[in-house]
Amino acid sequence: MEKNYTSEKAKNYDKYIGFMADVLYIYDRMSFIDGIKDVYFSKKDNIPYAEGYISKEEIDNYIKKFNISMHQNHNFKLNDARTWKL
Repeated sequence: MEKNYTSEKAKNYDKYIGFMADVLYIYDRMSFIDGIKDVYFSKKDNIPYAEGYISKEEIDNYIKKFNISMHQNHNFKLNDARTWKL
């Protein structure tokens, strides 16, 4: 999934908020996750200086509130890469 990611693909989900675009891109491909955590590192000394977390419930509410189109993959199986949306 990482190799297929581009910021342009992520912008299809949310063109205004980069973080949410990335979250939705990941969630559309891995809807079984409980949430997404992000960590920002200082460029000066490479030490984490900020963390964030968005839960599955918050992601689902955002999708519903802004009527974001997501793909349905009812045949998804974690142990079968052929069923993954990359």
